Amino acid sequence: MPGTSRPPVGAGREPAAAAVAAWLGDVLRPRLCAITGAPAAGKSRLLASAVDADLETSRAATAVFSVRGMTLHSAAWALAEQLALPGAAPATVLAHLEADPRRTTLVVAELDESGARCDGAGAAGIVAGLLAPLLALPHVRLLVEGRPEAVALLTADGAPAEIIDLDVPEPTDRAAFGAWVAHLAAARGIGDPAVVAAADSLYPNAGLAELALTAPPPGADPDVPAHDAVGRWLRGAPPVARAALEALAAAYEPVSWNDWHAWTTALTGDVAHARASVEAALPLAVRVGDRFALGCRPLREAVLRGRTPQVAAQIDNAIGRSLYEALPKDAAGRPDWSRTDAARARAVLRHAAATGTAGRIVSDPGCLAHADPVAVTAAIDAVQADGPWPLRNAWRSAGPALVRMPGGAARASALRLAALRNGDRDLANAFAQHAAGAQWGPRWISARPADPSADHWSGPVEALARTAADHDGERGAPGAESERGGPGPELMAAGANGAFHAFDLESGRPAGRVPGETARIRDLVPFPDGAVLHLDDHGGLGVTRPSGARSRAEHLGGLLNAAPAGGGDLDAKAVLATLTSSGPAVPTALGADERVATVALGDRTGAVTAWTFDAPAGPPPSCDLHTGPVTAVACVSLPGGRLVVSGGSDGTVRLWIPGEPPMPEAAARRDCPVTAVAAAVVAGRPLVAAGWADGELHFWDLETGGDAALRPGGTVGALVLGPGPVLYVGGAEGLAALDLDLDRLLGAVPAAV
Repeated sequence: MPGTSRPPVGAGREPAAAAVAAWLGDVLRPRLCAITGAPAAGKSRLLASAVDADLETSRAATAVFSVRGMTLHSAAWALAEQLALPGAAPATVLAHLEADPRRTTLVVAELDESGARCDGAGAAGIVAGLLAPLLALPHVRLLVEGRPEAVALLTADGAPAEIIDLDVPEPTDRAAFGAWVAHLAAARGIGDPAVVAAADSLYPNAGLAELALTAPPPGADPDVPAHDAVGRWLRGAPPVARAALEALAAAYEPVSWNDWHAWTTALTGDVAHARASVEAALPLAVRVGDRFALGCRPLREAVLRGRTPQVAAQIDNAIGRSLYEALPKDAAGRPDWSRTDAARARAVLRHAAATGTAGRIVSDPGCLAHADPVAVTAAIDAVQADGPWPLRNAWRSAGPALVRMPGGAARASALRLAALRNGDRDLANAFAQHAAGAQWGPRWISARPADPSADHWSGPVEALARTAADHDGERGAPGAESERGGPGPELMAAGANGAFHAFDLESGRPAGRVPGETARIRDLVPFPDGAVLHLDDHGGLGVTRPSGARSRAEHLGGLLNAAPAGGGDLDAKAVLATLTSSGPAVPTALGADERVATVALGDRTGAVTAWTFDAPAGPPPSCDLHTGPVTAVACVSLPGGRLVVSGGSDGTVRLWIPGEPPMPEAAARRDCPVTAVAAAVVAGRPLVAAGWADGELHFWDLETGGDAALRPGGTVGALVLGPGPVLYVGGAEGLAALDLDLDRLLGAVPAAV
């Protein structure tokens, strides 16, 4: 937007803001730009102003995130969430970024406040495991903000970098800084010229200048130099306020008055003394809404440095007891994390990580289900466990799904699923106690077994489909025979090696396996006559008819050769011939309705073509639905006709009735490729489900318009909606069946009038 001016950054920082804007807009500059300087120099304020200006003008930044309080894993998850990338491990996130050649500009704030204690202790791990590897990618640029010692971790190898150092005069206009100090003093009613001059002399450190305006005038205490704003401020505080200031310095974020008073009481041992101390400190604290904090980071650090190790330990123990005692308790006297204030829970976790008591806190499944995920991650990472720790494994497996998931039953369900995938049923049962009332929950999984001698698993699942079924949306007991004498409906999965697997819908019990003849099957359509129409990763269509007794193929062969449940005498090879003669040269997605009466193909141009095999023959309708390749397609028969659902690499989900114009708006649009779609009438409700590459799922009730999104954790490569209602999800982790509470998820269906 030419002609749009940047909002003023204040404190004379216009030269620095211009330098940041110039770097953001010039891809030929060094790929690393660092905003650095001493504590309170104004780094975060400058970065925030620069990002706001960028959003209003060039939008050069691809992702912006703060790593305050984070460790390597939570930082990688925050990045993945910003860019809609899959992957639980930092290496996986990096691999996806490496594979995407598009230019990416990442803005990383508060590197020097990373780690459980928000003291920069996490910077080394974040740099080594995430930021430095990102800088090794030629299409990635980094704008990082942090103290010199944190930034030095990125520049240690001598790589080119543009450094905006707020400790030197050049990035700050001297006259504008002085005018800013004078204006600030006037606004606060400060008229003592000596105080204003002392603040102005702290150029170019804006934070210390602000602090100096609230400190006693220079010379009030001859033992404190005039330039020592922190020392003058502390010397000017009344002695009665000291305990309250010690308590406030122990906080990692602004605290409520009640918590501040409780912590001060823990230090003084006297309620009345604590109240007097807090009241004396109130004018000295900075108010943030209804919470309180010390004015700047150097002030907090000065208070902490003034403690001897013995005093520090005593203060930590006293505040730790106060924090734990303040937690709401259940009838058995255990912490009730569901009723714990979010800020208080973060304080408990960060304090526990800092004092070495985190293991006991995070071993409570209720804490993991309800507390802030970033604080939980830091606390878990602080625990020095001997050997594998199932809880850490489950947390890291589910981590990306938890970053922005509200605490409670949904998070407990995701953790329960992660524990099951890791083969830990005891831990899964512990999380199940906190998952009551969730919109969804795992019914069964087929994941890599912990015991190599255990039953085989499907491996990564590339494609899913239901086999011959009663299409009224019901089924009998597990293993029951159909009315036609054949086996009941089953779930068919295709693994990465092309093998076909059958599973019982209810229990997930393996029911058969046939070695694959075609590697990397992308989509499959089982026919009632025993054949399977499939699309491979290279766009090749083919038909496989399992036969013989290879492995457990006898059961699968009987399953696939069950009598048709509807749709007439369909012949898979005839359908294949029709598709290959009149379909796209290189199809990229294949789908069919439940009776294989409608079959749809998507192609790399974004078009979808649909054939209806129970209607008079004619040219199949085709429609351009996506920009770029179609990545998934499904069909469903509704009372008003056939509906095709498609997803594309452009991140959109489209609904189309063949023969009619497409709906003008996408059903959903995200900056991430769609990887799977499903459609079915379940429990009398016409449902559509879609999954994206980052693992997010969306649902729609086509009749009521209800919609919902959820993140069960893991990747989404294939989806099937089934009776129960159940959503079957295939991906790199295997196969999972998720029970759905449709009323909670999508809203109750209105009663018929």
